[in-house]
Amino acid sequence: MGKKKFYAVRYADNTGLIFNNYDDYQNGIKGFSNSSSKGFNRIEDASEWLEGVPHKVVKSKKPQTSDKAPEQIKKNKRSQYYAVVRGRVVGVFDNKEDYKKSLLGYKSGKGKGIFKTKEAAQNWLVQNGISPVNKKGLYAVSKGFNTGFFTKLHTYEKNLIGYPGAKGRCDFNNKKEALDWINAQKPKKRYYAVAKGRRRGIYTDIKKYNKYISGVSDIKAKGGFKTRERAEQWMKEVQENQVKEYFAIAIGKRRGIYVDRKKYLDNLNGVKNGWGKDGFRTRADAEKWLSERLEFINKYKKSIYKEVIIAYESKDLPVIYTDGSYMPVKQQYSSSVVISEGVGSIAAFAKSNKQDKNNTLGELEGLLHALKIVNALYEFKEFILVYDYNDLEKIARGILTIKSVPISLQREIVDLIKDNELDIHFLNVKSHTGIVGNSVADRIARDISNHLNKLDLLRDLSFLN
Repeated sequence: MGKKKFYAVRYADNTGLIFNNYDDYQNGIKGFSNSSSKGFNRIEDASEWLEGVPHKVVKSKKPQTSDKAPEQIKKNKRSQYYAVVRGRVVGVFDNKEDYKKSLLGYKSGKGKGIFKTKEAAQNWLVQNGISPVNKKGLYAVSKGFNTGFFTKLHTYEKNLIGYPGAKGRCDFNNKKEALDWINAQKPKKRYYAVAKGRRRGIYTDIKKYNKYISGVSDIKAKGGFKTRERAEQWMKEVQENQVKEYFAIAIGKRRGIYVDRKKYLDNLNGVKNGWGKDGFRTRADAEKWLSERLEFINKYKKSIYKEVIIAYESKDLPVIYTDGSYMPVKQQYSSSVVISEGVGSIAAFAKSNKQDKNNTLGELEGLLHALKIVNALYEFKEFILVYDYNDLEKIARGILTIKSVPISLQREIVDLIKDNELDIHFLNVKSHTGIVGNSVADRIARDISNHLNKLDLLRDLSFLN
């Protein structure tokens, strides 16, 4: 190509540069085998050739130097190094112009200079996740929006920034070292033993463990064993120390009193709305329990289902109602809590927010407020929770997460229940069916939302003047 006044370069990443110096143009295409270029006499023609491609004009700033410069001056000139972790070319440069060209026009380019030694520049690359050997990104995320091994800095940063308690690392020498680090961050395997519960056994899944001990009185279970052998030893010790026990089944494959746990569980498990109890010390206690339940079953006959059983067994416990409300016209939602601890005692809490969210957020915030109030103001750990949002129990137990509500809120609910060892009997009811507590909670949520337009008046303290 004959020398022209202007030289246009179109790079593979769909960006471009226009040079007015031939030497700069030669350096600009050096190392970019997938680029295309063309010379022009007018800059307008060069710009037209790059039409539709983001581009910049690089004006030569090279001083006119003499080839006959004293050799001593050249020897005394100190070497300077530059490093680019994200740009057209990644690595260490000893030429400032090459360093600038690597970053020029590159979206989210990242580089640094001046380094006094090449080793210092390479160390900076390593700190930012670039291996000096293969010049590839080496990034690992063990806790973030997405976890795993990444080769691009912006992907690594995107998965860390804004994530609560994010954890990542970017100073690896090779991919194997990064993958080993990720595996080392994974939670250690633990074993959970249930000696007495819904299903006896040893588990590695904490959700199954919680499922088989939830709602069972006088359970015998323990978690956190580092090996299966230690869990089995604990189960054996519990079995040896157990006294004779009686079991009763009111609804099951076969109704009656049992002295063998395996037969009791075989006749209870798999039965819809199964109703049984273990832990009786005498046969008389088991027969009394069974007689009372059979009288109740005969009275209600076909109306016996899970929620009714929970309510009957827990009728002496505190009852908490939660509800949420959403008004799309006003773009606001609210939540409420009603607590009935015992005879002659009732407490209520409500909160409304001027945000265009959804009813589900109100339902879950109602539960969150209830848990915080119980932990802060009350001494009881076991209670009945009455609600009308179908998935609330699954979310609270950590079985289900939904996209329409912040994940952090759902995790906070799960953690509050687990950390404070709350024993909750979830009672799901249909809304607007005349249940007094549910109706009260619904009314309170709507009322507080209607009062939100009086916020300025509520905050007005001018009456003090």
